[in-house]
Amino acid sequence: MKFCEVSEGEFKNFAEKCPAANFLQSIEMYRRYVKRGDETYLVGVKDDKELVAAALLTSKYKVLGQKMFICPRGFLADFSNPKFSEILEEFTSGVKKFLKRKGAAVLEISPNISRVAEVDKDGVPTENYLKSPENKMFTDLGYKALGEYEFVKWEYALKTGEMKGVDLLKHMRSGHRYATRLALERYQMRMRELSIDEIGVLKGLSDEAAERHGFVTPSIEYYREMKAAFSEKVKFFVAEVDKKVIQAVETGKTPDELREISGKLPKKLKDGVPVAAAMFVYCPNETIYLFSGSSSKYSKLGGPHFLQYKMIEEAIKTGVEKYNFYGTNPKRGDGVYEFKRGYHGELREYLGTFMLPISLIGKAYVAKQKYQDVRDIH
Repeated sequence: MKFCEVSEGEFKNFAEKCPAANFLQSIEMYRRYVKRGDETYLVGVKDDKELVAAALLTSKYKVLGQKMFICPRGFLADFSNPKFSEILEEFTSGVKKFLKRKGAAVLEISPNISRVAEVDKDGVPTENYLKSPENKMFTDLGYKALGEYEFVKWEYALKTGEMKGVDLLKHMRSGHRYATRLALERYQMRMRELSIDEIGVLKGLSDEAAERHGFVTPSIEYYREMKAAFSEKVKFFVAEVDKKVIQAVETGKTPDELREISGKLPKKLKDGVPVAAAMFVYCPNETIYLFSGSSSKYSKLGGPHFLQYKMIEEAIKTGVEKYNFYGTNPKRGDGVYEFKRGYHGELREYLGTFMLPISLIGKAYVAKQKYQDVRDIH
């Protein structure tokens, strides 16, 4: 086996077929980094002439004058390959030499290896990946396990590929079902795709949600970069309620009066008021709900529930294997986690982030880093 740099074409072809494929390790993300001017490389491991592993590496920031490289949700490989331990060993040896020549101190890597988490009745994990054979495979080669460091370690997802014919409303928790029905029937909520010029709607709602829940929201530039890089694989949607219905709610109209008003609305709203919005990434095997926000003023209208219902419904209809709510904080009483649990999916745990020292400075830096199973802020 041999570590090497790979071409864009080689990486793209491998990434599209690899079982560990994900949007963070994609040719689109590579081109996004390159366009931003980030120092970025495509590398891999070949067994004879066949590519058996590939990775996108990009320089993130400096550690005492040296570079920190990241390999987000990578590297890519078939982790069930009987030769995986050999592949990992060759990748590790090769990447250390390669990055040392680039002036690196540390490589941060978050493998796309996950399992269904064991949880208690409240959905709180009862064990972690630290004692697993997979974890040992990395630590034996000098990687330090850091748990949830930057990239999500815990995600919540629905197996939509197995839900054909399922009554989605009945599948939800009763409170979610009630909120969704109100949005659909009483308020005649509508979903509309936002153009890139309207991205401020999502930004505003996500910033408002961030203040309530302690999230860190991306910049307007991030949304624009992602749309430019991924094109139709990234979409932004907004849930809207007609201004007449909003006014009726605010003036205390009865449910029957609301239904009468909303029942006369045209298919395309002229005066839609945004109540929730979200960003979605479309991958071959999953639809990812990545960033979102909602209005606290109109929280009783069920905007987030409506958006989830429409997008999960689409995933089921199109046969997408997984609807991914993405990162979550699996702690007892966490409001966002409870919202996601209301769709009766499963909590998945990733192996987590590892750091590999490249230089002496890197060794000192990595030694100071502490393990955390669940990060406080997502």
